Amino acid sequence: MEHNSPFPWLSFARYLTAKVQAAAEDVAKQAKKGGLSEESVEAIRKHILGIAS
Repeated sequence: MEHNSPFPWLSFARYLTAKVQAAAEDVAKQAKKGGLSEESVEAIRKHILGIAS
């Protein structure tokens, strides 16, 4: 994380966003591997990322 930023919360927000995106991708991979439909996988990914449908 960036320590010299005038907005330290922005660095933290970027960090959290990256972690959430990585988690969503990991869950999507596991869901596909488990046999869920592409539509279900996308719905789960959107839910994790907080994207309204």
